[in-house]
Amino acid sequence: MRILYYCPEYYSRHGGRTHARGFYHALEKLPSVSRCFLYPENSAQAGAGSGRTGTRRAGKLWFLPSTPRRIIRFFKPRHRLSRALINVIKKNECDAIVIRTGVRFPAIGDIKRACPGVQVCLEINSAHFDESFNGLPLRRVFQRWEASRFNQADALVVVSSYLKKYLEARAVSPEKILVNQNGVDESLINLSGVPDLRRHYGFPDDAFVIGYIGGMESFRRLPEVVEYVAEIWRAGNTDIRLLIVGDGAERSAVQAAVEAQADGFREAV
Repeated sequence: MRILYYCPEYYSRHGGRTHARGFYHALEKLPSVSRCFLYPENSAQAGAGSGRTGTRRAGKLWFLPSTPRRIIRFFKPRHRLSRALINVIKKNECDAIVIRTGVRFPAIGDIKRACPGVQVCLEINSAHFDESFNGLPLRRVFQRWEASRFNQADALVVVSSYLKKYLEARAVSPEKILVNQNGVDESLINLSGVPDLRRHYGFPDDAFVIGYIGGMESFRRLPEVVEYVAEIWRAGNTDIRLLIVGDGAERSAVQAAVEAQADGFREAV
């Protein structure tokens, strides 16, 4: 099988790059895969497709407020991108294309019409209208619209059971969805400095440490995580420690959730 992987995040400067590169190289190692191709082919090509020029009035929608502009850009059919992917598929005689979903979403219908024998698979790490646009009028309508776009694909790979249930509740065919849980390759992690980190944060050597590194956006529900870990701690598991590293809009809410705990749990965070 010859596979094309569409993933602008492969060249990004955030955590998505590590995830995207790990996913791509895992594809290359599958016994059933004879060759993998990547699009965009380089960082310059990825940047050219972003549509950003660094100016306030970039694009035809500059006059609109931020939220409607983002929504229109999300749902806008990207026929030029689809044509580029179709050309790569035909040039390399690909049997399948894996599309990492994001704001720049190709028109799946265009690909299916031009390449009817090619399987279209979506790699879905988040649902845009689940994580963003809190308080948006008709948000549920947009959520179903987004899910209907996903449902055009032959298969969907999601990173959590939560996301699978979310899509199923919005009429995405369950038989299309495969859950591929996020994980790490332990061989790539240097554990030599762990004892020093435990001493730095005052954690006992035998403590069970639950760690989180990332953004503090509302959809991550980190204050709830603090509550859950506190309940476990109060149930008698006082060897648990919670380490949160990051920043974002919910940072003050996370700090408030920690400060609201009693019985000594605050010292365990």
